[in-house]
Amino acid sequence: MQKPQHLSLIAVWQLLSAAASLIGILGSALILVMVFNGHHIIPWLFFDPFLGSISMGEVVVVFIGLGFLFMIVYFLVSLIAGIGSLQGKSWARGLGIIHAVLSIPNFPVGTVIGVLIIAYLGKPEVSDYFNNQKGPGGYQPVLSPAGANQ
Repeated sequence: MQKPQHLSLIAVWQLLSAAASLIGILGSALILVMVFNGHHIIPWLFFDPFLGSISMGEVVVVFIGLGFLFMIVYFLVSLIAGIGSLQGKSWARGLGIIHAVLSIPNFPVGTVIGVLIIAYLGKPEVSDYFNNQKGPGGYQPVLSPAGANQ
């Protein structure tokens, strides 16, 4: 079966997303390392008399840490989905949909592109392309018991 027309474009978007998230991972890691080594970026955030034992800087560090973990997951999903889409792997469609869903909060560009990718990967011809890919060794994987009876 022939590769769908815009699948390479989706793979490029996924790989660009991986590259952008890698930049975010490196920036977040730098901030976290600086804070944990005592180099506070904005010192007044870490000495707030109104919050008591928890300073605003500690709250910011928690959010940066959570964002760091999200970006690691997003990077891995983006990279693997992009490579799988370029190679036409049968599992890449599902991972591409997960990547598109994770892109939706990246307003406004990620939202629009994420919705468009979900719609495109949901098309029957794109689904058929991924479902008809051969597995390792040249055999066709059986995806469901219903497919085994055909």
